[in-house]
Parts: sequence; structure tokens; C-alpha cells
Amino acid sequence: MKRNTRQREIIRHVFQSEKRPLNPLEIRSLAQVTLSGLSLATVYRAIKELVEEKWLIPVEVPGLSLYYEINHHQHHHHFYCHSCSKVFEVEGCVPVEALTPKGFLLESHEIILSGQCSGCMPG
Repeated sequence: MKRNTRQREIIRHVFQSEKRPLNPLEIRSLAQVTLSGLSLATVYRAIKELVEEKWLIPVEVPGLSLYYEINHHQHHHHFYCHSCSKVFEVEGCVPVEALTPKGFLLESHEIILSGQCSGCMPG
């Protein structure tokens, strides 16, 4: 196990405070409020170590760089906001067996919803 550095502790705190998936640029921007001068290379190194420890897991949004979230070990989906580029966790899962073609065996699935988040909606 890697030693806990101040940078890693701040990055952990950022994830715990935001409570949503973050990309490396967001992580750096949010962490720099507490630790100015934090480099993107340090953020990537910390992400790599936190993924190796299974504290973080990658979230793939088609066409975008990877986002990362705290590993809660629960199946869930994600919502991507086209306006602010933030990704949010969607609790639970709808039954998707009806979408599976007859004669096929569904083993896993990943659903990404997209649109505008509540913070970006007009009005």
C-alpha cells in the first residue's frame, strides 16, 4: 500500500465532498483550492494509486476522457450533463432484461443518461 500523502488526502476529500464522478481536470481544480500548485501529473499519479487500491474506479462516458468515482461496490448508472460536462451518479437500476434480444444471455450492462442537470436547466 502506498503511503498517504497530503495530496492524496486532499484528493480523497475532494471526492467525498463532491459526491459525484470527477475527471482529472476537475480534481485538480477543486484540490487547488486547498493545495495551490498541485500539478496534473500529481493528480494522475494519485488517481492511479487510488484505483490500484480499489478506492476509486473509472467511469467511461463515450467520447470523453475518463471520470473516476469512489468505489461503493453497488451497481448504478450515470447522467452526463452536456452543458457543464459534469457526471452524476444515478441510484439503482431499471430492469433491462426486456431490452435483451430473445436467445441472448445478458451478463452485464452500463447505461449513460445525458441531457441537462438541475443546475444548468433554465428557470
